[in-house]
Amino acid sequence: MIREVRKVPANWQHPSDGYYPDGKVRYVPLFDSSEFTSKAAQWDENAAKWAQGEFPQDAGAAHRTLSFEEWDGPRPNAEDYMPLWPEAECTNFMMYELTTEGTPVSPGFATLEDLATWLAENNVSIYANEPAGFDDWLAVCNGEPVTLALTPHR
Repeated sequence: MIREVRKVPANWQHPSDGYYPDGKVRYVPLFDSSEFTSKAAQWDENAAKWAQGEFPQDAGAAHRTLSFEEWDGPRPNAEDYMPLWPEAECTNFMMYELTTEGTPVSPGFATLEDLATWLAENNVSIYANEPAGFDDWLAVCNGEPVTLALTPHR
């Protein structure tokens, strides 16, 4: 799915780093916070194995002279992930798109129904510039699959 609901505090302002030429806010992409701990731990485990001479099968002889970071890329950085708030603070729902690793497409709302209403009323694309109605957006908000009949670009 290329859209995902994330629970955030009511006062959450997703970080931005300026504006696009059309005046839209340029948000800083952030991965889902629930993934950071496991991805960092996996990277650490793989780096330790690499340092001990245990290489993955897809690391050819030429790659084995590199450091693990040179071969795999840098260790996951907590700054690239959403903050990890206490569950009790996360009272609002925001829709994020995942094509850019996580940027918001909506403000926060207290209910999924309010979020779906806003998405439908603002013609937010559900996929490939295709807007959707309330029922389809509510299904997406609830993590349900949605079947789309894509229309030719108008």
